[in-house]
Amino acid sequence: MVGNEYVLGGDGSTYHAVVGAESDNNFFKTDIRFFYPDATNTGFFSVSEPKYGCTATAELTDLENFDGCVSNSAVRDKVARKLTVTLVDPMTQNTLRICYQGFQTSPDNVDEAKWKALYGTDPAALSYITCFILNIINAPVWPAETRVDNTIPINVAVGSTYVLPLTTRNLGSGDTSIFILADPGAPDGSRIMAMSQTGNLFVRNFEYTPTLSQAGMTSRVCFTASTVQKGAADPVDSDVLCYDFYVYVEQISWITNPCPYDVSGSVCRAQGVKVPTVGCKTELTTQVRGGDTKYYDIKLRMQKYPHCSNCYEKSTTKETDTPIGVA
Repeated sequence: MVGNEYVLGGDGSTYHAVVGAESDNNFFKTDIRFFYPDATNTGFFSVSEPKYGCTATAELTDLENFDGCVSNSAVRDKVARKLTVTLVDPMTQNTLRICYQGFQTSPDNVDEAKWKALYGTDPAALSYITCFILNIINAPVWPAETRVDNTIPINVAVGSTYVLPLTTRNLGSGDTSIFILADPGAPDGSRIMAMSQTGNLFVRNFEYTPTLSQAGMTSRVCFTASTVQKGAADPVDSDVLCYDFYVYVEQISWITNPCPYDVSGSVCRAQGVKVPTVGCKTELTTQVRGGDTKYYDIKLRMQKYPHCSNCYEKSTTKETDTPIGVA
């Protein structure tokens, strides 16, 4: 095999290749050696024992056929070996150059120096060296140290822009992009910004500015990171990363002391009717309190003649005793 081979990266992922060699005589024993010129760690590679009489013909490229072939000790000129590459996570190399060569070993009773002096060549023959590139296709990952917690909904406020940073790590070659999945999509008022890169980290921000009509709604947005590695035709995608966004609705409570209206349990009702008396000063102090999130500014305003089911809009008594509705 020559050129490029591909394997999907990941802890425990394996690549297998069967290589065979055949000599034109059986005087010397034939074998195969592997070497890895660029590898910084040769622990990924393991080579099976030679199987004689088993060659890497078309039918033996099937690994099951190789594993099922029984070595014949009487055969010396035909041999096959199986290479296994076991990957770890993460891989620091995304391309591995693998080379192999067929060779003969002379018997112990052959004086190689005398042979060469007599015949002008070494007694054992060597084949050409053949190499190929094993490309490790690593799916991009969402690093835990940069990932915003997605186990609980993210609260966002109406009119405020929430920025969610999305960071993915590319363990291989090529460029990585981050996308929003069409299903379930993204809410109105959201957008995804341009990609940026620092080393093997790729970053893209998602922004969401909810509108008033979205108050109380929860929207799910899912993302994927996709890489097309150098030399590969198809992309490889990360795990899907999803977030829930809840558009926060403020919970307002009234604080009045003493309560000027009817008390329901221990709660002072937020509205009622005060009947002033001519010549007497009527005073009411009212406070309002929001939730602990402090997403919104809270303001008080007086509403004249409010429209509500239990408010008076016109006098039902004498003009001097006109009730005032408060809401």
